[in-house]
Amino acid sequence: MFAVAKTESHRLDLVGGLRSLSQRPARPSADRFARRPGSGIIAPGTITLGEEIMAVIDIQRSHTSSLKNTKAAVEKVAKAIAKEYGIDHHWDGNELHFDRSGVKGRITVAKNEVRVRAELGFLMGALKPVIEREIERQLDQYIA
Repeated sequence: MFAVAKTESHRLDLVGGLRSLSQRPARPSADRFARRPGSGIIAPGTITLGEEIMAVIDIQRSHTSSLKNTKAAVEKVAKAIAKEYGIDHHWDGNELHFDRSGVKGRITVAKNEVRVRAELGFLMGALKPVIEREIERQLDQYIA
């Protein structure tokens, strides 16, 4: 009869030549990185929506003021940022929603906490550290 030989799968690696599939380098765990097909690894703190990459800002601050006073302070922050950056905003209950080309998000005011969540488009994502610092500065000035 015929002898059956054990074969190993191989793939052509453009840099390293022919490689066994068992020799593939380990990939980072999916929970630490978001991936977009064909683009490689995306930094932590990003989410993907279809093919569009979004940088996310998520800031929480505790407060001791009343809900009414905290909402008034958040409104001051929103007006200051709206004036400087042209961002539209509106209230829906205890959530202030804001929107502009390349930026959308909300500020949620709870009994003891304020949470800011903003999603930045591709171009605004490059400015994430600057935008994050400005939001933190405004929160520290008006909420603290």
